[in-house]
Amino acid sequence: MQEIKTAIEQLSLEERAVLLRQGDYGGQAAHDRDRQVRADAAAGKFARLNYPVAERLCATRVRP
Repeated sequence: MQEIKTAIEQLSLEERAVLLRQGDYGGQAAHDRDRQVRADAAAGKFARLNYPVAERLCATRVRP
């Protein structure tokens, strides 16, 4: 991994730009990942992650 980092550091800005475009970092892959996360959230796959937050929120609310 260190060899890769070192090699990338030695690239010119133009070469780094080409590398980023070829790797599709932040492009279609990110779009697909975002779409999948939205679909999973809509399907309730993250609901259990919300319970601890909801419990803390309810515990700290001021009640009349």
